[in-house]
Amino acid sequence: MISTLLVMSLGLVSMKVNIAGNRSVKPVYECRRTDGQISIDGILNERSWRFAKDVDLTLTDSRTPPLFGTRAKLLWDDIYLYVSFQCADNGIYAKRTKKNDALWQEEAVEVFLDFEGEGKHYVEIEVNPLNAVFDKFMDGVRSPLPEGAWDSGVKTAVHQENRHINGKSTVVGWTVELAFPFEALRGKCHVPPRSGDEWRINLYRVKHNPVKEFSAWSPTNSIDFHQPEKFGVLVFSDKDVVEKEQ
Repeated sequence: MISTLLVMSLGLVSMKVNIAGNRSVKPVYECRRTDGQISIDGILNERSWRFAKDVDLTLTDSRTPPLFGTRAKLLWDDIYLYVSFQCADNGIYAKRTKKNDALWQEEAVEVFLDFEGEGKHYVEIEVNPLNAVFDKFMDGVRSPLPEGAWDSGVKTAVHQENRHINGKSTVVGWTVELAFPFEALRGKCHVPPRSGDEWRINLYRVKHNPVKEFSAWSPTNSIDFHQPEKFGVLVFSDKDVVEKEQ
């Protein structure tokens, strides 16, 4: 019963894209505009989230389904890039609450944004089940700017999902909702993005208890997430998220 509640069906859709330095098959996400205001509260009850395309993460080293599934969606407007994660779980295994702590050593979801698409500079955002945040600007692979030199201004919220199982309240998942302000990249890329602009992106989840699982949207074939050349492609579209395909 519990395992049925925890495991999500997973899939990964890939397509060929022609961008600089990319001749292999990469997953592509068409990011559409919101259809109204998004409240960052960890609860995905806005109409925009209901219509946004979802993607499922697979184990980054084997490309197979994890025991604890993770589903993500993205949206945007002129101010923010919105990302949501829905994480199946059987408990909350996190203690860290300080900004820029080593959240990856416990439980966390992660967003890596290469706004240039060249694999030289990228943003790393992490959020754990306690809503602690790690945000760094990488001035090279694993080369963050000094503490205090950059702050993303990201807004985040976490919501825990509990269900009564055998008469006991049990955590069966947690949801992360974040809004990354484009203004944090002013002077580094076109802000806000234009329709058709392409960034490189990857979405991850780190889990250490009760099993070790490292999941990704665009698998890196190892548990090393810092591989910009293997990021997927984020395409900004001016289409409204509720607009139907013709």
